[in-house]
This record gives sequence, C-alpha cells and structure tokens, in this order.
Amino acid sequence: MSPLKKYTRQINQLLSYLLLVLVYSCVQPYEFSINESGKTLIVESVLTDQEIHQEVKISRSFSFGLLDPKMERNAHVVISNQRGQEFLFAEVEKGLYKSIEKFGAQKGDSYILRIQTQDGAIYTSDPMMLSAQVTTSGLSVITSVNNAGEKGASLQWNSATENSSGSYYRFTYEETYKIIAPMWSPYDAVVVSEGVDTFDLRVVLREQEERICYGYDTQNSIILADTHTLQQDALNQFEVLFLSLSNPKISHRYSVLVKQYLISDQAFAFYSTLQKQGGNQWMFSSSQPGKINGNIHPNDETSDPIVGFFDVAGYQEHRIFFNFNDLFPSEPQPPYFVACDVSAPTVTGTLGTRELLNVLYEDTAIYYKDNRGIMPGGPMLLVTPACGDCTRLGSNKKPDFWNE
Repeated sequence: MSPLKKYTRQINQLLSYLLLVLVYSCVQPYEFSINESGKTLIVESVLTDQEIHQEVKISRSFSFGLLDPKMERNAHVVISNQRGQEFLFAEVEKGLYKSIEKFGAQKGDSYILRIQTQDGAIYTSDPMMLSAQVTTSGLSVITSVNNAGEKGASLQWNSATENSSGSYYRFTYEETYKIIAPMWSPYDAVVVSEGVDTFDLRVVLREQEERICYGYDTQNSIILADTHTLQQDALNQFEVLFLSLSNPKISHRYSVLVKQYLISDQAFAFYSTLQKQGGNQWMFSSSQPGKINGNIHPNDETSDPIVGFFDVAGYQEHRIFFNFNDLFPSEPQPPYFVACDVSAPTVTGTLGTRELLNVLYEDTAIYYKDNRGIMPGGPMLLVTPACGDCTRLGSNKKPDFWNE
C-alpha cells in the first residue's frame, strides 16, 4: 500500500470514529425505567435490501418469572420513504407483522417506521438509510481450538463490502441438528386397564416416528463486528459460532443458517449498549432500569415508553451442513443430551402401588425392551423418555431445507 493510500485510510478511520462519538453524544438518550410489566413497548425491526416480506415484531416488557413476552396485537404498522411510498404490514401471528407486498430498501432512499397500537398510541422512528451493501460473502467450518483449550468446530464468516472506510456488522444464526434416540424401540408399553388385583399391560407398536428428529435453536447473544481498524473493509475468518466436541448438537448431522446485517453506525451504538447491558433479554425485562439510544419515539408524552431500534441494513445469509464423522473421524461421539437411565420397576402390589404402572402413568420412563434376566426387577426395562423418544427434544418432521 502506498504512503498516500495508507494516510488516506487512516484519515477515513479517524473520521469514522469521530462520527460514532457524535452518534453516542448527539442522539438524545431515551431514559426509561421499566418498573411495571407490560408497560414498555418493545420493537424489533430491520428493513433489509432483500426483496422479501419485511418483518416488524412488537411485544411488551415482562417479568423474569414469565417464559415469554406479551405480544402486541392489532397494531397498525407502516414503513414509508421520502418519495411518498408506503408499505403496509399485516399481523401474521401474535405480535409479528409482515409487509403485505415484498420490497427491499433502495440505496439513496430514507425510510421511517410508524406504529399505532390498538389503544391509539403512535410511535415514529428517525429516518434511516441503507449505508452500504455486501459485495461478497461466504461461510465455512473448520476444526479449531477455542481460548479455553477445547477442540471443536468453528463457523467462520468471510465478507467484503463496497464501503471504503469500514463497516459495522451484526450477526444472528439459526441452528438445526439431527437427533437420534440412542435407546429407541419400535414398541411402547401401554396400560389398558388396572383393577385391585389384576391389570392389563400390553406392548404395542409405536404410532409415530420417534427415533429420528430435528432440533432447533436460535441465537440470543449479540454478535457484532467492526472493520474500521482493519486494513481492508472485509471480514476474514470471523468466528460467528464455536461448537465444542462435547456439544450433542453435532453428534450426527448439523446445519446452521447465519444471517449478516451490514448496519449503520447508530445501530452499532444501540446494539453495543444493549450488549453491555446484558443482551437481548434485558430489553424485555420489567425489572431492569437503564439508558439506551433508541431511534423510535412516542408522538405523545402520555404514551407508554418504547425501546427498540429501526435499522435499514444490507443483508446476506448462508447455510452450511456438516457431519460429525466427516469433521472428526477419529473422535468419540459427544454424549447425548440427557443421561439415559435404565430401570426395571416391579409389578407387584395392588391398585395404585404397582411401581411399573405408576412410572408409565407419570411418564417418567418409557419402554425399552423386555427384561430377560438382564437386571433384577420387573418384566420390562424402561429408559429415560428422551433417550427412547426423540420427540421429547425436537420435531419428527424433516425440515424442507434439510439434505443428507
């Protein structure tokens, strides 16, 4: 690189950092204290440059004791640009709104998100523009060792953009993996009837696929990348995800869909702050006070507070598959998801006291095979349910995208 180009690069990096400082200092911090469950509106929305049905997810804050957020129903959602185009959204499931027509963000256009809740409160975002677009990208997997000295699979992203002064990125991913129940049987034990002195217990064929299933997981952490300090505006071997050899997800066949968002400096500031506050779950908590630079604001001071960020981003995604034996041919298979305990409950006693029948009623163990002198106890060997029935851990329906 010539001295002039190097000097220019340094100037661009300095200007980028000055801009980020301005974002942190000039954007009015939206201070809120979420002290009542359900009062704070939570908005998750990224308008991408892909021609798709864009999404806006709206919910309410909730207490840590609850499992899921309260989804905001019957809202009116629209995204518009400075040329007067409006893109209407419809609620396709609780709290999830999709654009009625497919569209993607165009370079040079600014976009605004508007939301009107069913109680009449109106919220409007700052205008946002597409900062740049990804020119090349790819995903690969290699064997690696992490900082803790664990051997495993490293999922690495490579990409470049048209932005000459550096870029900001955010990543999410969705995992899918094959589950094979290690102690599956084609048969099941069923209690037909039970009386005081007699009972009818039968072994029957199972009625559904319970040996091979598919598990699903989505990433909850915030993954960010910044190329402003690099010599080139490119990510090379950026590790999105590391899977250790002890992770049961990679026992057989594993797939991950990685999504990359080329985000604005304002969005990077927002997600960096969110990351420091404890991640995505912090947004939904009703007990976490804090400050964050959101860009969606209530039109009326009497409206409920809102937290979230509406961004316009360049988007790329890649899916990859790999088999454990192909990547680690000489390594032992990871342990199963749960411990597989085998037992042989007895059938002695009267109504309500027969151990084997009670275990089947309570569904704490399921049939594995007949006990032909293998261990002391009753006539059947039972096993931990998830070890003989994969539907306890995933779905027995193969995903449309899955290939072997």
